[in-house]
Amino acid sequence: CFSLSLGELEKQLCHEYPNIIFSEVVCGDAPSPTLPGEVRQFGRRFHMEAAEELQDCSMFYVGAEGLALTSFMLTWNRFPFSSFDPATGHGRRETLNVNRALMRRLYLVERARDAHVVGILVGTLGVAGYLDVLEHLHQLVRRAGKRSYTLSVGKPNPAKLANFLEVDIFVLVACAQNSLLDSSEFYRPIVTPYELELACNPAREWTGNYLTDFRDLLPGNS
Repeated sequence: CFSLSLGELEKQLCHEYPNIIFSEVVCGDAPSPTLPGEVRQFGRRFHMEAAEELQDCSMFYVGAEGLALTSFMLTWNRFPFSSFDPATGHGRRETLNVNRALMRRLYLVERARDAHVVGILVGTLGVAGYLDVLEHLHQLVRRAGKRSYTLSVGKPNPAKLANFLEVDIFVLVACAQNSLLDSSEFYRPIVTPYELELACNPAREWTGNYLTDFRDLLPGNS
């Protein structure tokens, strides 16, 4: 909701930070070509020549504390991270214990590995590639000797998902900004497509990089 202010923010910061790079959320139901001088990662568009340039960046997030911020910090867990909340007017250096957050997520990977029935939650119909990912997850679960159901229940909540008692674990297919869900109040855990991939695909090893954009799991993507 703060993206409309990016132009004004860029005007104010570009003189003091000549190497500043702004990102934009990539949205829409059809893929658009990547333009020269543009890199796409994590469901966002960066105006730079190569993805390797991100390795030299410090990250600054504009927005309120929440799962979107946690998702970014897990994805960019090797980089210095700061944030500014326009609603409160406060900025801070983020000190989230990312390792603890990652340990929680890796615990969910083990829960997914032990599951027999997987519920695939369709959380988006507006991100290009979601049908391909659904098919990928069905094949992944089948090859792992598990059963799966595809469920479209709108925004997940504990009451809705409690109706599917036969499901051992859910996987949420959503945009990169909303893929990470705190399922501590749910009857069954909810994982991301990447976490299910770690659980069911022996060829996929944990490298320390956390993928929140489900399209990164498809052949030909990062």
